[in-house]
Amino acid sequence: FVVGPICADLLLDLGFFAAFATAGALLVAAAYAGNRSLSGDMLGPGRAVVDVGAPRARSFQPAVALPGTGMLTASFLFASVVAFHPEYAEHIGIARPGTLFATYAAAVLIMRRFVGEIADRVGPLRVAIPGMAVAAAGSGVLAMSSSPLVSYIAMAFTGLGAGVTFPALTADSVRRVPDSERGSAMGSFMAFGDVGQASAGPLIGIASTAFGFRWVYGIPALAVAGGCLILIGDVARRRMR
Repeated sequence: FVVGPICADLLLDLGFFAAFATAGALLVAAAYAGNRSLSGDMLGPGRAVVDVGAPRARSFQPAVALPGTGMLTASFLFASVVAFHPEYAEHIGIARPGTLFATYAAAVLIMRRFVGEIADRVGPLRVAIPGMAVAAAGSGVLAMSSSPLVSYIAMAFTGLGAGVTFPALTADSVRRVPDSERGSAMGSFMAFGDVGQASAGPLIGIASTAFGFRWVYGIPALAVAGGCLILIGDVARRRMR
């Protein structure tokens, strides 16, 4: 995520074929490396599979609906960063759009180093909610900024918030179900993110065409703020019980 966009920017100077051929070659190399790893013992010596019991057959886990809703709204932000940052960078006056995305990705990586330990200590939602607030604020500043420097700083804060949000919401989803149902819980949780990413592109694209390019980050800011309020309401209701 960090070096990919920068390399893509450089490769695009040679043409689209160079960029996509390089990406394809890297995928072939990754598939080869993965296939080589299958030849060994996947569990390793002395490891055993733990029987956690027979799971209940269900295609959707209602227990993950609230963190899933947070994931859906946060996915609007990720989809916007991925799909629209070149258009945004062009309007702001950033010559290399890949550097803007690299700023986001580097901030995400920095937070991923610390978020797991913090979430285990204080609870996933106590980490996810501030993360969503920071991401929404960063996206809001991106929507209003006309300065490349301010946009880089705002994108860094957006990445810091996103880097906290996704793993914390994932952890909260897993802890809501028994061990035997973690697979279906993760499938349900990730489906919320898939819906968010699938719907974000068309909605944001239509809005930015009709009302201006700033809405490519204005809409995600409002969506993430709304998801944050939903999670705050859930925490408040549980405290009142």
